Amino acid sequence: MIDYLNGGGKALIVGCYAYNDELANFNKILSAYNVSFKTGVIAENDSSKYYQNPLYLLPTVETTDYTSDATDGYVFLAGSCAISYPEDTDDVTYTKLLSTSDSAVLKKDWKNITTSKAEDADENGPFTTGLAVNDSSTGASIVVFGTPYVVDDSYDNAVSGNNADMFKDVITSMTGNVELASSVIPVKDYTLSNITINTLQAVITGLIIMIAVPILLIIIGIVVWAMRRKK
Repeated sequence: MIDYLNGGGKALIVGCYAYNDELANFNKILSAYNVSFKTGVIAENDSSKYYQNPLYLLPTVETTDYTSDATDGYVFLAGSCAISYPEDTDDVTYTKLLSTSDSAVLKKDWKNITTSKAEDADENGPFTTGLAVNDSSTGASIVVFGTPYVVDDSYDNAVSGNNADMFKDVITSMTGNVELASSVIPVKDYTLSNITINTLQAVITGLIIMIAVPILLIIIGIVVWAMRRKK
């Protein structure tokens, strides 16, 4: 695989926080470009950057050729690890595609998570969860994501196909083949699209329903009562 990349090959590599240590071949490929997956799983503590659960990330979508069709909506990453990489070199450039907020925490002991807040062994964010690596000396191109669920249909449906749109951009940018990229577009779904809102928006909506609406009804009731009393 490394020989293939050295000959100008393209690769898409995804991590999995539960099995990263066992992915010896993937880790060897990434290490050739000084890229690695950090141990642990990311918990987001900015309520505008996750959906229902701190492990269900709605990362910031950076403006790049790899993400051009996904910048206007959410990308859903469930159970993502963090990606480590160095500064650009003369030959190799590293382009951040997806990232967490400063409030995110890398939970190192992912088997025993009791809180999303930082504990002694944890690492504070921000973290990169999507990365593009390009080697100008060989023509090699690698795109790395911190979770395999980036291409999972159930999570893609939750954001109305935005994950698939990003994946299409990734294929186009890596290969320059628009027709090949079109093969990842899902079959037309005639059901209504899901509406994904982050946790902060959900809280605000709930408060409006529970507080503002009853107050409005009370005001309307008082106005109606006052008008009838005048009559």
